Amino acid sequence: MQPETRTLPRDWRLVTFEETPFWNLPGFPGARVFTCYAFDASVHTHLCEAEPSYCLVPVETFADLPDADEEARERLGDVLAEHAEPEPTYMHVRTVERADVRPLDWTSDPDDTDAEDEERVIEYCRCNGVGFIPSK
Repeated sequence: MQPETRTLPRDWRLVTFEETPFWNLPGFPGARVFTCYAFDASVHTHLCEAEPSYCLVPVETFADLPDADEEARERLGDVLAEHAEPEPTYMHVRTVERADVRPLDWTSDPDDTDAEDEERVIEYCRCNGVGFIPSK
């Protein structure tokens, strides 16, 4: 088996999207739900169409719940943890690039495969709480 060949350096970035419309949270009025994703901007995927997409790997799903007590925040956190989608998703490059994209301060090990690098990036993000509410 031949070793994997990379022609571009990895370019890890973060993007957060509001996903409130996809959640049914009747017990939490005013709650806004966000998911922060990590993606390698050097990799474009074509999913049976001409327009390229990024593979977005979920890092953290969290909520903004203004005027709530700590108990309500904990209950909402439990709901999100139970139902958050752990699988990667694909989104058109132009949609992602219109969002509030932030660089990730990460230097990849050139000896890592793409899968190993992705695993380490996600672990780093989850351990360091990189989620943010987008400004756009």
